[in-house]
Amino acid sequence: MGVPTIDACPSGRCLPEVQMSPFMLSGIGRAPLAAVTSYGDVVVIDKSRDDYRAEDLLRGLAVASGGRVKVAANALDGRVLKKHLIPGFVSRSERLGRAAREAVEAGTDPVEAVRKAGDGYLLFRGVVTRSDSRGERGFGVTEAEFRGVGVFAGSRYRIFNKNENLVAWRDGKLDAAAPDLISALDPRTGWAIRGGTIIGSFVVGEEVSIVGFASHPIWRAPAAVELLSPRRWGFAEDWTPIEQLHDAAPQSERTTTTAERHTRWPK
Repeated sequence: MGVPTIDACPSGRCLPEVQMSPFMLSGIGRAPLAAVTSYGDVVVIDKSRDDYRAEDLLRGLAVASGGRVKVAANALDGRVLKKHLIPGFVSRSERLGRAAREAVEAGTDPVEAVRKAGDGYLLFRGVVTRSDSRGERGFGVTEAEFRGVGVFAGSRYRIFNKNENLVAWRDGKLDAAAPDLISALDPRTGWAIRGGTIIGSFVVGEEVSIVGFASHPIWRAPAAVELLSPRRWGFAEDWTPIEQLHDAAPQSERTTTTAERHTRWPK
């Protein structure tokens, strides 16, 4: 369209709460910010005590508006903004989408194409056997279980989701956790599963491929891990990097070698 676009992102992943931001980790607050609801309300917050307070205020607005709220925040000087963005995110997203599309057109496995394009891990393939969801203070909270198929037959998988997939277990053992990414993909298209009636839910009986990707290094600092790790959601496990969980997996289940890992996203 001829419109200049910044090939970058401030977070590099979906995040369920306002304060979960690399900006906050650098001492940069969300306010001033503006929110617009589907009813036409416009709310401007010039100042807030901190990002946790901004989350509470915006969450209340979302609950009162059926979740239909758009927010513009972190209005920053370009020189400041540049220091706090993850470069290459838009082109990375394009690369993954292109990989899925071209695989479908060629009649090959689109999930494997996405995994390779993102240097990821095939965590599981299975059928949804349970998806218990509830709305909670403006969030969609889901506990989902899967029965393995193919090479994963005989195994069970479980995902905890709060708007986003945050913790996953295979046969009762931690398999992946935020800040690393846990992506549920449609085996036929390689596209993200949109789920059921609540954001983050699954459709029972649907076949799903679960692919994991390492988070950007910005999320691996101790303060960042504390924001998103399993203990943040009430689970007993400590966060373990996805590459540590899977580089020791049996050869039949490995997806790439240690030498092929990227500590930074490829450009």
